[in-house]
Amino acid sequence: MRGTKFFYVRAIIVTLIALLLLFVFNFDGSTVAICIMVYLFAENGIAFILRIKKHNK
Repeated sequence: MRGTKFFYVRAIIVTLIALLLLFVFNFDGSTVAICIMVYLFAENGIAFILRIKKHNK
């Protein structure tokens, strides 16, 4: 169940980022897609580093 809740929170965050970039800051679609991909890569990278640190304890 924990994974499902995390997925929904992540989907809401990505949706808010997209809406803000598209309508508030007037970015085009390709820039929004790049920003979302950078966010997802950063999020996965941080989770990976934290998992490694937890595993090494």
